[in-house]
Amino acid sequence: MVFAVAAVCMLSLLGCQPPRRPEPTPLCPGKATIHAAAAALAQQRDLLTPLQATADCVIAWDNSGRREPVDAAQVRFVPPDKLFFRGVRFGEIRFGANEDEFWLRIKPELDTYWYGTRDQAKQCSHLLPLNPAGLAEALGVVEVDTQWGLTHRDGRDILTQRGDSGRPLKRVYVNPCNYRVERIEYFDPGAQVTAATELSGYTPVSDGPTVPTTIRLTTFFQGQVESSATFTLRQIRRFEPTERQMQSLFDRPGGDGYKTVLRLDQACNFVEEH
Repeated sequence: MVFAVAAVCMLSLLGCQPPRRPEPTPLCPGKATIHAAAAALAQQRDLLTPLQATADCVIAWDNSGRREPVDAAQVRFVPPDKLFFRGVRFGEIRFGANEDEFWLRIKPELDTYWYGTRDQAKQCSHLLPLNPAGLAEALGVVEVDTQWGLTHRDGRDILTQRGDSGRPLKRVYVNPCNYRVERIEYFDPGAQVTAATELSGYTPVSDGPTVPTTIRLTTFFQGQVESSATFTLRQIRRFEPTERQMQSLFDRPGGDGYKTVLRLDQACNFVEEH
């Protein structure tokens, strides 16, 4: 649970209502086929460049009214799979991911280090509020192929990925006027929404992509809001990392010096290493 609370804070709905649909948007034709929709989203994905930003972040828990800010938040992202986040709450929070692994460290209050492989995280996607297997999705960049389904509702294109059972795994709501992603829903094996990302305030980065400046991440348990985080990105600009920065930010550090070290196992549990 501590990992869930900390993780949802890092990339980014207080209340007890079930997951809500986005508000209707002005009508535009949308894409006629899933091929056209996938091509439009791929074009946006190809524009994504390394970015850095500062962030204001607020965490909220269910209906208790408790809200916590995360101070001095810094974000560095190198597409498609390298992320660094640093903030101050519960002590210093550091989250990182590369093409193979992810890790979360909180010290001194929790004095705990979580880590795992991206492949294993992908298998546990319905249980991890922040899944390192799809980091770019928090910036509205979603990889969609022609096996997804395409429908239209409430003035939006709705793209749905389904598993072998036919149940939804992921659902993406796209504004058909500019083809920007406005909401992403993630489902568990029982077709219940376990997490959602809402994206708004898109702004262009100089000579680069258009990215959201407000990111709201919400986790659900049995249809009820469990926790959420709202990120407001500021000073978004290109990031041109040096070789030394690439190593210091995106190579997983060791767990020496931490009281508790937890690894994500095959059963999607974090187990303590001794």
